Amino acid sequence: MGGSGTVNGAVALTAGGTLTPGSGGVGTLTLTDTGAAALTLNGNRLACDLSGTAEVCDRVDVAGTLVLNGVTTISLSCPPTGAPPGVYTVMTYAAKTGSGNFVLDRTYPNTALGMDDTHVYLTVTGAGAFDSLVWAGDGAANVWDTATANWSAGVYSDNTRVVFDDTGSDSPAVTIAPAAVAPYAVVVDTATKSYTIGGAGITGACGLTKTGAAGLTLAGTHAYTGVTDVQAGSLTLNGALDGSSLTVAHGAAFSETASGTIAGATAGVTCIGAATLAGANTYGGETVVGVAGISNITLTVGHNQALGSTAVGTRVIGGTPANFNNSVALANGVTVSGETLTLDSATGRARLVYSAGSGSAMWDGDIVLSSGGANYLSCDSSGGTLFVGASAEDTVSGANRGISVRGSGTTVINSTLQIGTGGITRDDPGTCLLNAAAHQFGNSTINQGTLRLGADNVMPHTIVVTIGKSGNTADATLDLNGHDQRLAGVADMHYAAGNGKQLIVSDTPATLTISNETARSFGLAGSAIEGAVTLVKLGSGTLTLTGTNSYSGATVVSSGTLAVSAGGTLGANTLQIAVDGTGTLALSTSDALSDQAVVSMPGFGVASAKIQLAAGVEETVGWLLYDGKFKSVGTYGATGSGADHIDDTHFSGSGRLRVVNSKSGLIMSLR
Repeated sequence: MGGSGTVNGAVALTAGGTLTPGSGGVGTLTLTDTGAAALTLNGNRLACDLSGTAEVCDRVDVAGTLVLNGVTTISLSCPPTGAPPGVYTVMTYAAKTGSGNFVLDRTYPNTALGMDDTHVYLTVTGAGAFDSLVWAGDGAANVWDTATANWSAGVYSDNTRVVFDDTGSDSPAVTIAPAAVAPYAVVVDTATKSYTIGGAGITGACGLTKTGAAGLTLAGTHAYTGVTDVQAGSLTLNGALDGSSLTVAHGAAFSETASGTIAGATAGVTCIGAATLAGANTYGGETVVGVAGISNITLTVGHNQALGSTAVGTRVIGGTPANFNNSVALANGVTVSGETLTLDSATGRARLVYSAGSGSAMWDGDIVLSSGGANYLSCDSSGGTLFVGASAEDTVSGANRGISVRGSGTTVINSTLQIGTGGITRDDPGTCLLNAAAHQFGNSTINQGTLRLGADNVMPHTIVVTIGKSGNTADATLDLNGHDQRLAGVADMHYAAGNGKQLIVSDTPATLTISNETARSFGLAGSAIEGAVTLVKLGSGTLTLTGTNSYSGATVVSSGTLAVSAGGTLGANTLQIAVDGTGTLALSTSDALSDQAVVSMPGFGVASAKIQLAAGVEETVGWLLYDGKFKSVGTYGATGSGADHIDDTHFSGSGRLRVVNSKSGLIMSLR
């Protein structure tokens, strides 16, 4: 319960609850009930702000009786300069019953808690509840202990706020000895001096704040449990933090060396500035990179265990869409195992990246796409490799979330993609190798670079792959890489003349099956199928090829129509062309087929498969086979074509097919 204003009626807090008067600032909460239990406290927490004005603080005014059961703990918050001396009234009441009491959550310098029949109050003496000691040092040993006069007030005592600034000696390193110290808070605010603090370490519930442009190095083992807050400048950790969460503000920097460690079951890391984690960390909290509205934030992972416990995971929050990425970057040779990475691109671009040269790194864990924005997997080093997943047991998942594979290097996706209708986008001149099986993703695009298959049918057979992007100058390639793949369609984006190509290739034999139910085309300027590819046409729709193809495998038209438009060709080295089932091969040019091609068609009463020849077409082939026989030399066509051999069962249109070779004998097909 909290706030300022008036509450009518009796109030009772359950055990463990918090009473926060003036929440959001100093103020008064008034309870107007005048009864015998106007306010009942049952072992609660009272949070109270002391202001920079003497005797002004949060308070609770109770018109009736306070019932005090158990221990109510008071937590104080003061301005950085401390509270001025005076008596601060925390609570008033008409009467008090119960056997409970009030206590402070800790010992505050120069502060005492009092209570009488009608009031709870604080008495602040001296320089204030948070009076600060400023480091002086002696320039010789620079010992931080409880006996040496190395501070502005002489000797240090625990539970005091301490400040390091440019007035005290920064050389040699500040050594905590012989035992750990427990200040209320530590502030390092330096413009020019860079301090190193080591030795027995800082402990207790305090936190450490780093401000100012200069640096701070933490050596030794520090077991304080408050936040390590890097607001400006840099902090280098080559010692140990045990129990403290780390926050790095925008514009600040944090660097952990290989000898540094961050531990603590509830400790976490929040990075809104530049940060490197390079130690074998064991912290149990979440690692968060980025914040909405700020871009170009990178957390570099320099050790296999740098991200601590795998229980909670790592999250990247995208920045401003108009800018660039917020990233987790893997150093060369790093493998992160068992960690779940969440890419939250709702407000911008979130990515996993490798950019450390010609080596490699791996994220061997699941990746969750929590929003439908720009989620990137990126290898930015030409010659380098980013491995996503060690095997198909790892997943990249997200409900209908797309993913973009970027960079000039190679990204190998071993994980299983489970992203619903979300698609893959291959961008930049590099290569993406897609392994595993049983992927779930939607229509995908190769804007530039290469999408290479690592197994048969690694892409869902229901999708359409678009190759190329208008205005780009680099090649865009679907590399079958010796693997068979069935798709619902391929399409191409038009490049300006003289710019990049849109290619489907394979260096070793592979079969591409296009099973389109609607009309599609492939073959705009620069588009071609090349290499040891066999093309199979399925589906009821028409697939039109307009480019100059050079693939060397067979062409099989089993259903629908494979159309070769004027100026287009099938593979110049394709010598086996089969038109069977319900398929139609439609030719609008006389130079679509190799002059040495063998064209086979069904026979024995099967009448649905046809070769359709447009007006004026006279296509030359080597051999023609149907009804189980090689046909004689001559021209073939439908009625009205003027061909030597009229066959309306196997041909349509007014064009002709010229056969220049013949073979004698009967061909038997055994299946």
